[in-house]
Amino acid sequence: MTDNIRFFPKLVVLICLLGFFVSEVAEAARISQVRGKNVLIELEGTPARPGDIFFVVNPQGQRQGVVRIGQVRGRQAVAQLGRGQAQAGWSLVAREGAAGPGKPPTQQQRAQGQPTPATPSTRATSPSPSPSMLFGLLLGYSLSSMTLDPDGPTPEYSLDGGGLSVKGLLDYPIWGSIGLRATAGLQQLEADGTNSSDQDSSVSVNYLSAGFWARYSFTQTNFRPWVGGGVNLLFPLGAETKNSIKQESIQTTSLFSVGGGLDFYLNPRLMLPIQFEYNLFPPTDAVKANMITVRFGVGYSF
Repeated sequence: MTDNIRFFPKLVVLICLLGFFVSEVAEAARISQVRGKNVLIELEGTPARPGDIFFVVNPQGQRQGVVRIGQVRGRQAVAQLGRGQAQAGWSLVAREGAAGPGKPPTQQQRAQGQPTPATPSTRATSPSPSPSMLFGLLLGYSLSSMTLDPDGPTPEYSLDGGGLSVKGLLDYPIWGSIGLRATAGLQQLEADGTNSSDQDSSVSVNYLSAGFWARYSFTQTNFRPWVGGGVNLLFPLGAETKNSIKQESIQTTSLFSVGGGLDFYLNPRLMLPIQFEYNLFPPTDAVKANMITVRFGVGYSF
């Protein structure tokens, strides 16, 4: 249990670093084809509209040219190369409104065909809208750890094991990058080992689980890393114990959870979630238990 607690802060830091890294990478549009002055762009979640101007940036981060968006078709855009050069694989960086926010375009800008600057509510740098409500399925595997302290002089001992889970999920956006994830399904708790009397010892419980997560997403692009916390209610459906805790002591309980994950959107409706959790049971004088869980699945917005 101590090793799990020491490991978890490192997991949270890793998820946060991944979130910031992916948020930078996912926002960068890239060039997929160049035909003469026509440039085909994969937006990769970057907001764009006809008339927006982007700098062409090579892999070394140097500006090589300027393009102007002509058409936007879903997650692709067609642009015209104004000056400089462009190559497939190079990235694009949005240019601020040429005339400056709140200022009318100059005569020279009109003659050059530069776009009128966007208002603050419609600038190209504004975030993408939040997704709609989404339903899905999560499959999981948990590593469980229990520390049992029997009555009397008998020393405490530990049990470890793994368990499976299957849950339905519902994602509901609240505001911007903040949303709720509700889950419900079956969760196993499996742990075994040797007690302080050198006897084989085990605990096996099947729970009906229902919980809620509050989540913060680092981006609103196709790659959405997130962190959050939640609580789950566990209702025992069946239990077996051997030389460990008393079976009648297994009752309705709860789990307090922190963690994070990544939601990968294949398209605006279809999503593949990955979720990492550290789950802590409310401790008692006799039992302390926790679970580290990884889940993956699929989600669909109707």
